[in-house]
Order: sequence, then C-alpha cells, then structure tokens
Amino acid sequence: MTSTTTRFLNPALMLGLSLLATLLTKMPKAIFAITIVVLTALGVWGTSHFVSLHSQVFSSEKVALGQESGEECAKRTIDHFETATFANEHLPSDAKLLFIGESRPFYFNKASLAPYPYHEHPLGQWIREAASTEELREKLRKEGFTISPSTQGNLNACMTNTNCSHSTDQMPPFMTSGSKNYRIL
Repeated sequence: MTSTTTRFLNPALMLGLSLLATLLTKMPKAIFAITIVVLTALGVWGTSHFVSLHSQVFSSEKVALGQESGEECAKRTIDHFETATFANEHLPSDAKLLFIGESRPFYFNKASLAPYPYHEHPLGQWIREAASTEELREKLRKEGFTISPSTQGNLNACMTNTNCSHSTDQMPPFMTSGSKNYRIL
C-alpha cells in the first residue's frame, strides 16, 4: 500500500479493528479461539507477502544488514541519484537549477525550481513570451538559473521529441559526464 492509500484507510482500519475486538468479546470461547488463529495466520501471510515484495522492489534489507551501503542502494533504486551526486560535487555552490520534466530535487543541494507535475511549468509561459531562443536564454539568466540537470531518460525523451520548435543546434550546449547531463543556461 502506498502512503496515500494508508492515510485514507487508517480510519477505516481502526474502526474495523475496534468493531472486531468488540464482537470477539461477545463470542463463545471456541469461536474466539478460531478467529484469533485465522487472524494470526492472515497477519503472518500478509507480513511475509509485504516483506517479499519489498525485497523484490527495493532490497533495502541489504542496507540494514550491512551488506550494501546506503549510497549503493540509492544509486540502484533512485534514477537521479548519480546526477545529483555529480551536481553536488562539481557545480558551483551558487548554481540555481531549473528542472524540466522532473519534480524530485531531493538529493540536489542547490537552489532549484521543480514544479509539481500537475501545475504548469513556468518555462511554458517563458517560451510562449520569448521571440527567440536568445530571448528565452536571457529570461532564464534573469531568473537566476544557471543549470538544467536531466536524467538520461529525460534527455532521451527531449532529444527524440519531434514537436520541438527549435533545432538542437540552436539550444545551449550540454555538459555531459556519463549518464549525468546538464544544459548550460
């Protein structure tokens, strides 16, 4: 279950457990014992199923058991972790990041703009207002942005987008290091 699902189901779960406890106190001892055995079996099955799925997806128990470092786990499970590490180590401390197609700036220790995915990105408005790529670049510089980081997946999507109104030779250059890409603004 996701945290959102859990948050909305918690009141129902608490009410259901309270009701179950009340009903169990009113039942005969034999039915009470059978119910406790069944609920315990279902609890053990549910917990083992959750742990199994968690291991398949995250494998974070390796970190807890000291078999893997937290950084290695983050590299394996968070697609932008290497990009963030590179940015933190190599970009100036006053760099301001403009995230395009990314709303998770958590590991970037720089000032940034990463709008919520369901809100319009300010860049859309700036593009509509700009008469040329130079005017857009100046607007971005005026706003204080110096770098636009991208994961390899976002970069590939951007480069294969045929609806782009500007050719890539008109766009600012990329600074590339492995799978870490940055558009210099």
